[in-house]
Amino acid sequence: MQLLSQPGFPRSGLHAGLRLCQALAVSGLLLLAQVAVADVDRSLSRFNRIAVAISKEPEPVRAEFALTAISEMTAAHTAEAELARIDARRGSDRRDLLRWAGAVDAYAAELAAIGEALTAETVVGISIGADSSVYLNIGGRPVLVGTPSARKQGEFEQRIIDRFCAAYRCEDFLSDPDLMVVRRQVQGQPPSWSFSQYAGPACSTADGLELQFQTMQDLRRKREICTRLVAELNLLLAGIDAEVGAGARVDWNRLEIRGSPNAEQQQVILNGQGDMLYLAVPGLTEVPDFLRRALPWLAARVKGESYRLVLLNADTLVAPLLYP
Repeated sequence: MQLLSQPGFPRSGLHAGLRLCQALAVSGLLLLAQVAVADVDRSLSRFNRIAVAISKEPEPVRAEFALTAISEMTAAHTAEAELARIDARRGSDRRDLLRWAGAVDAYAAELAAIGEALTAETVVGISIGADSSVYLNIGGRPVLVGTPSARKQGEFEQRIIDRFCAAYRCEDFLSDPDLMVVRRQVQGQPPSWSFSQYAGPACSTADGLELQFQTMQDLRRKREICTRLVAELNLLLAGIDAEVGAGARVDWNRLEIRGSPNAEQQQVILNGQGDMLYLAVPGLTEVPDFLRRALPWLAARVKGESYRLVLLNADTLVAPLLYP
């Protein structure tokens, strides 16, 4: 049995890497460990845990998951080959880059052929290897699910989740709420308001966050903004909490939200090691100063600790939303 393993090695070490994978496959040292849903290790990534859950679903569902993964892999490898050719025109290591592009192109063609042959009746197995990688077994042919660039693996996995979960209700497959793809706004208690002659109107939550505004001007708009930002903070809290429960580490000095506020979801960078998640938090994207000031409260809530944080001059902190 030949393992269809991506050429996921540094470009300069391509041939050595491919030979290593082939040798491991032939010698049987590369073991695929089928994981039962009941035995899911919470240290696995969200993508892995979703893959494990789907591995117990009927054949058409597994085939659709495999087709989605193969499609994304084909696109990722085609893009990598094109990037290598562009780099070859600019750099000095032209020969190695072109060799890499050719190998990745060939692999993308293999993936495309597998995708074209895959039907709802194709026998598909989904398993987790000893290295925590996800493997597909498509009609008896193992495929390592991955992208040529390790630093893009998180984005790649999220694209698979987004596409698959747009066609299937992933929450129906998952018995543990923290395994779900976080898509909905968290519906917590709305913030309460208080008014003081000296401090101005204040928006506060039951778990210790308070925004103090300076004036009563545009009060209705301020109410809407505060409610929205509190909901998005709760969504962010739920997403980070799930990632921490899965073993991710949050670097609060590097936490960042990227992406257009007009996009369906934004990218939340958790640390410098590539851990990230995608959430619908467009409001937080527009008020980075507010988010930065709220991080101590957020960090404490992730730890399950109580924390009171009063943000003064909230008019200024939320100005991009208040005066777009």
